[in-house]
Amino acid sequence: TPLLITPTPLLITPPVCGPGSFGNLVGSSLNDAVRRGFDSCIIAHPQIHPTAALDAVWDLLRPSAAFAVFAPWTQILAETHVHLKASGRAVMLQLSESWLRPYQVLPSRTHPHMMCSGTGGFILSGVKVAVEEDGGERRGGAQGK
Repeated sequence: TPLLITPTPLLITPPVCGPGSFGNLVGSSLNDAVRRGFDSCIIAHPQIHPTAALDAVWDLLRPSAAFAVFAPWTQILAETHVHLKASGRAVMLQLSESWLRPYQVLPSRTHPHMMCSGTGGFILSGVKVAVEEDGGERRGGAQGK
Protein backbone atom coordinates (compact mmCIF):
# COMPACT_ATOMS: atom_id res chain seq x y z
CA THR A 1 0.00 0.00 0.00
CA PRO A 2 1.57 3.34 -0.99
CA LEU A 3 1.61 6.34 1.33
CA LEU A 4 1.31 9.81 -0.27
CA ILE A 5 1.87 13.02 1.68
CA THR A 6 0.97 16.29 -0.07
CA PRO A 7 -0.36 19.71 1.04
CA THR A 8 -3.85 18.23 0.71
CA PRO A 9 -4.94 15.75 3.40
CA LEU A 10 -3.07 12.45 3.77
CA LEU A 11 -4.01 9.99 1.06
CA ILE A 12 -3.61 6.28 1.60
CA THR A 13 -4.49 4.35 -1.51
CA PRO A 14 -6.84 1.48 -0.57
CA PRO A 15 -6.86 -1.84 -2.41
CA VAL A 16 -8.90 -2.02 -5.60
CA CYS A 17 -12.49 -2.88 -4.77
CA GLY A 18 -15.76 -3.16 -6.64
CA PRO A 19 -18.38 -0.43 -7.09
CA GLY A 20 -20.27 0.36 -3.91
CA SER A 21 -17.83 -1.47 -1.61
CA PHE A 22 -15.27 1.33 -1.34
CA GLY A 23 -16.97 3.12 1.55
CA ASN A 24 -17.15 -0.04 3.65
CA LEU A 25 -13.48 -0.86 3.15
CA VAL A 26 -11.83 2.51 3.72
CA GLY A 27 -11.79 2.31 7.53
CA SER A 28 -10.70 -1.33 7.70
CA SER A 29 -8.21 -0.91 4.83
CA LEU A 30 -6.65 2.08 6.55
CA ASN A 31 -6.29 0.22 9.84
CA ASP A 32 -4.90 -2.87 8.07
CA ALA A 33 -2.44 -0.78 6.05
CA VAL A 34 -1.13 1.05 9.12
CA ARG A 35 -0.79 -2.24 11.02
CA ARG A 36 1.06 -4.02 8.17
CA GLY A 37 3.15 -1.02 7.17
CA PHE A 38 3.54 0.71 3.83
CA ASP A 39 5.71 -0.60 1.00
CA SER A 40 6.31 2.85 -0.54
CA CYS A 41 6.05 6.52 0.36
CA ILE A 42 5.91 9.72 -1.70
CA ILE A 43 6.27 13.05 0.08
CA ALA A 44 5.64 16.32 -1.78
CA HIS A 45 4.88 19.00 0.80
CA PRO A 46 6.85 22.26 0.47
CA GLN A 47 5.86 23.58 3.92
CA ILE A 48 7.35 20.59 5.83
CA HIS A 49 11.09 19.91 5.98
CA PRO A 50 11.76 16.53 4.30
CA THR A 51 13.76 15.22 7.28
CA ALA A 52 10.86 15.91 9.65
CA ALA A 53 8.35 14.39 7.24
CA LEU A 54 10.39 11.19 6.80
CA ASP A 55 11.00 10.90 10.55
CA ALA A 56 7.25 11.21 11.14
CA VAL A 57 6.36 8.31 8.82
CA TRP A 58 9.55 6.21 9.03
CA ASP A 59 8.15 3.69 11.51
CA LEU A 60 5.11 3.17 9.27
CA LEU A 61 7.32 1.98 6.39
CA ARG A 62 8.18 -1.70 6.00
CA PRO A 63 11.81 -2.76 5.58
CA SER A 64 12.84 -2.44 1.92
CA ALA A 65 10.13 0.18 1.31
CA ALA A 66 10.95 2.64 -1.46
CA PHE A 67 10.50 6.33 -0.73
CA ALA A 68 10.70 9.55 -2.72
CA VAL A 69 10.66 13.13 -1.45
CA PHE A 70 10.07 16.12 -3.72
CA ALA A 71 11.21 19.65 -2.88
CA PRO A 72 11.65 22.77 -4.97
CA TRP A 73 15.11 23.37 -3.40
CA THR A 74 18.16 21.12 -3.39
CA GLN A 75 19.61 22.27 -0.06
CA ILE A 76 16.91 20.80 2.18
CA LEU A 77 17.06 17.49 0.31
CA ALA A 78 20.86 17.49 0.66
CA GLU A 79 20.39 17.87 4.44
CA THR A 80 17.94 14.95 4.44
CA HIS A 81 20.37 12.89 2.34
CA VAL A 82 23.17 13.50 4.87
CA HIS A 83 20.82 12.66 7.77
CA LEU A 84 19.71 9.36 6.22
CA LYS A 85 23.23 8.36 5.19
CA ALA A 86 24.67 9.12 8.64
CA SER A 87 21.90 7.18 10.40
CA GLY A 88 22.32 4.14 8.13
CA ARG A 89 18.54 3.82 7.82
CA ALA A 90 18.46 3.95 4.00
CA VAL A 91 20.42 2.71 1.00
CA MET A 92 20.43 3.53 -2.71
CA LEU A 93 20.01 7.22 -1.89
CA GLN A 94 19.81 9.34 -5.01
CA LEU A 95 19.28 13.07 -5.32
CA SER A 96 18.16 14.08 -8.80
CA GLU A 97 16.77 17.10 -10.58
CA SER A 98 13.40 16.83 -12.29
CA TRP A 99 13.86 19.00 -15.33
CA LEU A 100 10.74 20.03 -17.20
CA ARG A 101 10.88 21.41 -20.72
CA PRO A 102 7.61 22.32 -22.45
CA TYR A 103 7.21 21.75 -26.18
CA GLN A 104 5.36 23.80 -28.74
CA VAL A 105 3.31 21.57 -31.04
CA LEU A 106 2.04 23.08 -34.28
CA PRO A 107 1.01 21.45 -37.57
CA SER A 108 4.14 20.06 -39.30
CA ARG A 109 6.51 21.41 -36.67
CA THR A 110 7.27 20.57 -33.07
CA HIS A 111 10.10 22.08 -31.05
CA PRO A 112 10.93 22.86 -27.43
CA HIS A 113 10.21 26.31 -26.10
CA MET A 114 13.42 28.29 -26.23
CA MET A 115 12.69 30.20 -23.03
CA CYS A 116 11.90 27.90 -20.14
CA SER A 117 12.55 27.44 -16.45
CA GLY A 118 15.76 25.65 -15.54
CA THR A 119 14.23 23.25 -13.05
CA GLY A 120 11.06 21.54 -11.98
CA GLY A 121 12.37 20.74 -8.50
CA PHE A 122 14.44 17.96 -6.94
CA ILE A 123 13.73 14.39 -5.83
CA LEU A 124 15.46 12.38 -3.12
CA SER A 125 14.77 8.67 -3.38
CA GLY A 126 15.99 5.58 -1.56
CA VAL A 127 15.12 2.31 0.12
CA LYS A 128 14.53 1.80 3.85
CA VAL A 129 16.90 -0.59 5.61
CA ALA A 130 15.93 -2.59 8.68
CA VAL A 131 18.34 -1.67 11.46
CA GLU A 132 18.96 -3.93 14.46
CA GLU A 133 18.76 -2.55 17.99
CA ASP A 134 22.58 -2.39 18.22
CA GLY A 135 22.61 -0.15 15.13
CA GLY A 136 23.84 -2.74 12.62
CA GLU A 137 21.99 -3.70 9.47
CA ARG A 138 20.10 -6.98 9.45
CA ARG A 139 21.72 -9.56 7.26
CA GLY A 140 19.86 -12.48 5.73
CA GLY A 141 21.05 -16.06 5.89
CA ALA A 142 22.59 -18.23 8.58
CA GLN A 143 25.32 -16.90 10.84
CA GLY A 144 28.60 -18.82 10.77
CA LYS A 145 30.35 -19.91 13.96
